[in-house]
Amino acid sequence: KPLIVYVDNLDRCSPFNAISTLEAIRLFLFLPNTAFVIAADEDMIRLAVPEYHKGASQRHQTDYLDKLIQIPVHIPRPGVVEIRAYLMMLTAQNHGVSKEELEVLRCSLEKSLRFSWKQPQITVDELLHDQDIKDHAGLRSKFVVVEQLAPLLAESTNINGNPRIVKRLLNQ
Repeated sequence: KPLIVYVDNLDRCSPFNAISTLEAIRLFLFLPNTAFVIAADEDMIRLAVPEYHKGASQRHQTDYLDKLIQIPVHIPRPGVVEIRAYLMMLTAQNHGVSKEELEVLRCSLEKSLRFSWKQPQITVDELLHDQDIKDHAGLRSKFVVVEQLAPLLAESTNINGNPRIVKRLLNQ
């Protein structure tokens, strides 16, 4: 049977532990029916290589990951429209919107995101149209604030659209 091993947050380990883990994974890479999915910030792992392999050159840092990772998948940072949708969902959830209404909002936002390359984003009024949400006006005003915050959070050099930081700021 196939075995798939998921390794997440490797970039949060100490440099020594991160590379030690990759070294252990390398022992199992060539087993039949075995695959590893590693989620990590590539730059953080590259910087860990010289910590583990003392005196590693720049080329060694690059080659190390390129030889180990067979199919790299780079996830782009969320842009303004993605941060806007994320903030709207967090805000609606915090507002006490029911699960059913949240699902309708999520579907509308998802559809809008899917077609964001060819049409304008769904407006706040379109999003809330025909919704039976308690304190409808209060949620609408919060969504207007979200629209003002989204570009700041997506484009700020300190936040750079990082969903974890966006949520932390919203919680505070």
